[in-house]
Amino acid sequence: MGDSREIRRVVFFSKHDISSGYNLQNAEQVLSSTDLSNVSDINDFLELYNIKLYFDNGMFLPDWSDKTRSDFQLTSREAWKKVVQEFNSIDDQNILSKFAALEHSYQKSFWEVFVNLTTYKKISKPYLAQILDQNPYQIRIILTHQKLVSNFANEIRIFLKSFPETAELLLSNYEQAHSSDVPTYYFPNNLSIQDKHDIISNYMDGDNPNLNFIRLIENSTSQELKLTSKIKFNSKKIADELNDKILKEGHSSKFGIQVAMTEDQIEPITRSSEDNIITINYSLEFLDSLKENTDLFRVFDNLFFYTNDHGLFTLVNKPSEMDVMEKLFVKSKNEYIIGMVFQRKHYLSHLQIVSFHHYLIRRNNSLENLVSSFIEDIVGHFGIDTLHLNFPSPNSSYVEKIRSLAPEFEFLLKQFQFYVQEGEIDIELLKYSSSALRLSEIPSMNEKKYIYANDDQINNLQYHFFSDQNTTYYIEPFKDKYKNLFDLLNKENIKLEMFKDYQRGTIDYLINEGYLFIDVNRRIKFKNEPLMIVAKELYENEVMSYWHYQQAIRDQVDLMLNSELLIAKSTLFTDQERDYLNFHLNKKFSNGLDLRNKYAHGTNPSSVKENEQEYLILLKMIVLSLLKIEDDFAIHKTIKN
Repeated sequence: MGDSREIRRVVFFSKHDISSGYNLQNAEQVLSSTDLSNVSDINDFLELYNIKLYFDNGMFLPDWSDKTRSDFQLTSREAWKKVVQEFNSIDDQNILSKFAALEHSYQKSFWEVFVNLTTYKKISKPYLAQILDQNPYQIRIILTHQKLVSNFANEIRIFLKSFPETAELLLSNYEQAHSSDVPTYYFPNNLSIQDKHDIISNYMDGDNPNLNFIRLIENSTSQELKLTSKIKFNSKKIADELNDKILKEGHSSKFGIQVAMTEDQIEPITRSSEDNIITINYSLEFLDSLKENTDLFRVFDNLFFYTNDHGLFTLVNKPSEMDVMEKLFVKSKNEYIIGMVFQRKHYLSHLQIVSFHHYLIRRNNSLENLVSSFIEDIVGHFGIDTLHLNFPSPNSSYVEKIRSLAPEFEFLLKQFQFYVQEGEIDIELLKYSSSALRLSEIPSMNEKKYIYANDDQINNLQYHFFSDQNTTYYIEPFKDKYKNLFDLLNKENIKLEMFKDYQRGTIDYLINEGYLFIDVNRRIKFKNEPLMIVAKELYENEVMSYWHYQQAIRDQVDLMLNSELLIAKSTLFTDQERDYLNFHLNKKFSNGLDLRNKYAHGTNPSSVKENEQEYLILLKMIVLSLLKIEDDFAIHKTIKN
């Protein structure tokens, strides 16, 4: 190589990073001009190692002849022998100088070869400790190598106990949910539970704890950490303090929701927004016109919009409603993901049921009466023998009401499950059964009830047409008018020449793949509109309720089911609805309300006001479930007829 510093480096980190023909051209230059006998710099050896990885993963330039490819592979194999010799020569005498000479971009490659060639076995323990002392952030690479961690367990344990970011490493590995592939960290076996508790407690007591990680501590469920109630309680206090500090310093956005029922309003519902405060008014005149309990119950889907036209919960958290920053926030693996839109829907739906509750009281009526009447309506309309939900005494405390109603709610769902499985409801037999109810196992009466994406091809399609991160929709003269390519093409007459050169590659790709075509007027059109609708629905809701769509859409879904691009499930609740219910009812999520268990075990709030609010939340879950049951019966009746 002559002067090895003249080599143009080809940095390679993993096979997932191989994508650039430009880098392979650099590799071509390096291999063509390499004199292996003159290689001496550790970075040059690692450069040769990276080129070998390209070839090992089948990456070659298309214009290379078979002979050129064969010659480069031969040179690469000879180069690898030199790399092996170099790492075999590393020992206690030169490890520190070798590492000091490393360029930053080759540090990860160094540890890969260091482990793969078992060079670490020749290095005395104090030298690893010295490298970490001088280069503390190497710990992030070292922890990805299990053999390295095992061999230097004591030195790494000592380092981790004093490293200020160890708590974040532990929490990132065991608690944090990651939106993309991240390396797994291996921690030494002798890093005890007490060590981890001390590390996390010291982090909490430090000068600058990160609120995101403090919240992970508060909601921790990891068996690798086994955080105590005391640690979690302290983290909650710290989280509250940090959150208050942020609010006082103004590093947050505020929003508000107001719900009112007005006497002088003709329209059933009006909506306005000012200074980030959303105000929704409901007409008392309209509500007063609803005389029957079942009509009043319909307020939940027709006026409050708890479900949409396809019978799906509107209140669940949807990735399509979250912005990029929300998706990047630190989140626990075990928490129910909550975005800003979800919070607004959550507060709004609660204010709706609270306001409706007080309205009904003024009419000498109650939510419980509406629910009972709706159940009777389902029984009569669909010809079911019976369906029971027993409410507690109106004179009971809210604590007593929740403790009584929660198992009754579960029994209601068991009745529906039994009906689907047996064709009838045997109350006595059901009472005899003590098996636990799993929301995910409650079946639907209908085959192909829900449709989900099952292939990356769907994700790719959604990214190009529906994501606001794909900037092909930003063209003259529309600019900010639309937020994705689908809406732009669906609502405007767009011609190919309207796209900039940097956008044309994507459009050409979508044409070549058969998603778009150019008509006789040079306008870009969708080649398969039903396919676009399927992709759009799955992007917005993550699920489709099959029988709510027209035949053309169902035909398209059937084609995609046959090719395994989609999968179908036959359950009462969608996956997203199941998670939403579990978030409120059960101990499935670290940030959930756990209404069933905490009232059953006496760990519920002592505040009567809080008990009342949580009772209304439980009623909301029952209302939602009854709307799903009715929808399932209605679909079954339609198919049967």
